Amino acid sequence: MASEEGAMSPTRMLAEGHLRVATGGGAPADGGIAVRHLPHHHPAKKDGVGGKTEQDNHEDVDSLPSQELKKLANGNNKVPGTLDGYKRLVVPIVEEYFCTGDVELAACELRGLGSDQFQHYFVKKLISMAMDRHDKEKEMASVLLSSLYADVLSSYMISEGFIMLLESIEDLTVDIPDAVDVLAVFIARAVVDEILPPVFLARARALLPEFSKGIQVLQVVEKSYLSAPHHAELVERKWGGSTHFTVEEAKKRIQALVLSKLMQRPMDATGNRASVVIKLHQTVNESNSSPSNPATDHSQRKCDANEITEQIPLAANPSILLHLLSSYELEPNDLAALEGTCKFFRSPANFEPDAALSLPELAALDTCCQKAMFKSMKHEEKEKLKQRCGGSWKLVLGYLLVGERNYRREKSQVIAGLGHSIVVTTKGDVYSFGANRSGQLGLGNTKDQFEPCLIRSLQGIRITQAAVGSRQTMLVTDTGSVYKFGQDAFGDLESSGTGTYTSSPKLLESLKGIFVVQASIGGKFSAVLSREGQVYTFSWGREARLGHASELTDVEPRLLSGPLENALVVQIAAGYCYLLMLAYQPTGMSVYSVGCGQGGKLGHGDKRNLVIPALVQHFHAQDVKPLSIYAGAFHCAALALDGRVFTWGWSGHGCLGHGNVGECVCLPTEVEDLKYVKARHLSAGDYTTFVVADNGDVYFFGSGTSLLVQADGVEKDTVLTPKLATSIVALNEKIAQISATHAWDYQGLASAHHTLVLTESGRLYSFGGGEKGQLGVKLVEGQEGRSTLDRVDIDGLA
Repeated sequence: MASEEGAMSPTRMLAEGHLRVATGGGAPADGGIAVRHLPHHHPAKKDGVGGKTEQDNHEDVDSLPSQELKKLANGNNKVPGTLDGYKRLVVPIVEEYFCTGDVELAACELRGLGSDQFQHYFVKKLISMAMDRHDKEKEMASVLLSSLYADVLSSYMISEGFIMLLESIEDLTVDIPDAVDVLAVFIARAVVDEILPPVFLARARALLPEFSKGIQVLQVVEKSYLSAPHHAELVERKWGGSTHFTVEEAKKRIQALVLSKLMQRPMDATGNRASVVIKLHQTVNESNSSPSNPATDHSQRKCDANEITEQIPLAANPSILLHLLSSYELEPNDLAALEGTCKFFRSPANFEPDAALSLPELAALDTCCQKAMFKSMKHEEKEKLKQRCGGSWKLVLGYLLVGERNYRREKSQVIAGLGHSIVVTTKGDVYSFGANRSGQLGLGNTKDQFEPCLIRSLQGIRITQAAVGSRQTMLVTDTGSVYKFGQDAFGDLESSGTGTYTSSPKLLESLKGIFVVQASIGGKFSAVLSREGQVYTFSWGREARLGHASELTDVEPRLLSGPLENALVVQIAAGYCYLLMLAYQPTGMSVYSVGCGQGGKLGHGDKRNLVIPALVQHFHAQDVKPLSIYAGAFHCAALALDGRVFTWGWSGHGCLGHGNVGECVCLPTEVEDLKYVKARHLSAGDYTTFVVADNGDVYFFGSGTSLLVQADGVEKDTVLTPKLATSIVALNEKIAQISATHAWDYQGLASAHHTLVLTESGRLYSFGGGEKGQLGVKLVEGQEGRSTLDRVDIDGLA
């Protein structure tokens, strides 16, 4: 889900643009339109679900007149002092709401009741009454809960109410045959609307008897709803959503809001927008027909608020639509769908810089121009990239977005090395902490650091991506340059540590002329990826295993030869002695590998070494579309487009998640125990694997003791199959990135392994070994690490 700080979607604009949100049968007040509720996006809370509370057993409750409730809300009556008194008063509130659809009145009456300690009963009663009614009332109940969240009902009380419903589902099924499925939809809807944290499912499961109907409800929630493709849309439309405004009315509201925003915040002509979008503000008052040649007429028009009418046909104002398409981070597939379903969007828009392009194509081009790696390209370079991507700006946008998603280019990021940590903020500042024997922190000295230190020598330089190895660090800038510090050559790593090193960031002159977008450090070599999709490697070409013959001390970048010379590589991932590459194609992405094949980690069905990159054909044979790749020290993982997880290579400590230890898996194999989980992020370390699911759960398998990770609540030496990483799930926050030490611990520094966890709200946590300060805090004397997650204070990560 997009961050609140990002651009709002047109739907969010409808919901949040000072329009009153109303539901049910009553007409909305204040001239507003009734729209279906969208999540509040309140900050996550650490409220748990707690233990059992007093049950109501669904006894009948006498209704009270609405007038009495209104007196109560106005302070003319005493608030109920007992649960029984509270029960008598909540039923008429629910009944009246189902009749009027007045959210504000229901909120007022509930506040008037006081007795906040009983609000879990209101949640239970509202849902149980709606379960036995039509879809309209079910939708209204979901909207009311979401509207009351945080302002009236706490996260804890909502969770408690749903726990009570799960515990009483046996009784509900007597009168409501489909109660299990209906309650499952309510819970899934609450998770989608973000009024129930994703961790609620795991906590509720721990409270319920193993073979109860409550467990059955949770299984339906996970397997039938939250794991389904486009699950949010499926759940939100289950009961029809709001039907109180038409498409045309929605269009008018969007137009009015967009025009208002355009007038309030004129666009700076020196900004990052393409010229076609900069000019659109000068034509927004065109309400009757589109200009014959907007590309030449724009400069003649001004935007006057007094001339804007209430109803402006969208088709007559393509500039407004172009602004919407360019401003709200639409995916290339969304833009393509517009062209595929509407002739208007397929037609030439007659806008600069190419009058023949459609609005979606122009919007894709404009969005590309906002990306640092694209906007500095020359015109001929952009056109060449367009042809390599398949001849469409939408495909170019897809290529750029894959990099942003897979290695968090231009976003905050955290990287756990062998004994040291690197953190990049959203503004491109870099902090480092931990072991510093070889200057790998870039601070100009070799002193270990136990708290985050800003690398001040890089101030004024924006870092967009970072890579960490054993005693080495590489940083990529927004202009495509690469800085390196730490051990100078991989040959020095095999010595006792007496080799040469650089303790301050040093610009790699050998990469001059190559616009680098990603770097990755393995155990014996480094690799960089250029903007044009070409891969260069440093050192360890022994026996030409990386397409060239070179020594560990070789520091010259060499272009990777073979089939990838003409491919468009979009991501690289370096393991200890091998390299994975993800190639972008209009029909889907492909995985290539090269290097040492021991353990089957190259994914070709054997253990042979490869001197030139080869396509991992098994993905295509199984009709799997890879989305991102992850290289551990000696095992690999891949995330598929449909959210499935595949692993292969050495299975030490169970790091492949297939239930075995010590065996080799030579072909990418789906992790069976995650088949009902839709993953969105992975992390592969030194015999460790983390999986972040889209419902917020985090799973772990592999060497538990090396990271001090808790799986299903306990620390285990070996975790053979995916288990909930309970210490991370307990944060009750959405996880943006997990980074676990992936460098091989050849020096035997077992306590050096650690993990960094970055949340979507910008909070950083750490756990694992911490003797050298890599956790960002100094441990007490004699303590080697910690299994609990503690906050590391660094600003600018949101």
